[in-house]
Amino acid sequence: MTLAKIIQKFVPCRQDPEALAPITIGITTFAARFYTYFAPLLARIRELDQQSEVVVAINGEHQQEFDENYRAEILKFIAEQPRVYPVFFPSFRGLAKLWNTVVIHASQDYILMLNDDLSITAADCLEKIKLHIPATATGRSPSISLGRIFC
Repeated sequence: MTLAKIIQKFVPCRQDPEALAPITIGITTFAARFYTYFAPLLARIRELDQQSEVVVAINGEHQQEFDENYRAEILKFIAEQPRVYPVFFPSFRGLAKLWNTVVIHASQDYILMLNDDLSITAADCLEKIKLHIPATATGRSPSISLGRIFC
């Protein structure tokens, strides 16, 4: 029996797309990736899901001043998107620090953590992820391994 089958058997998932679990989507990014990765990813997320909160951890560059033009551009872009909340790090921080900051600022119990260099190709990707949150889940709970959900 595969892990996915075991999970389906013992962890009841949501069956009704109308009862999807709310999530926070966390994205980590930095200046060199704005146009190539971050902007297309956030635009795609908003195309598929207008409701989920998005927390963006924006990293500074290694041993460089934070680029004020970049700050202005990303703030302008984020301001046009509903429910997107940026957190800036003026100087470079490790990825774990950025992830932890997203977790601290998330208002939902479940967080989909993304790096900015991926693309979402399947139109039902976020819905699939939300459907795999156990139907019995309430409140903050430990992580549940769902196996791989390919989107």
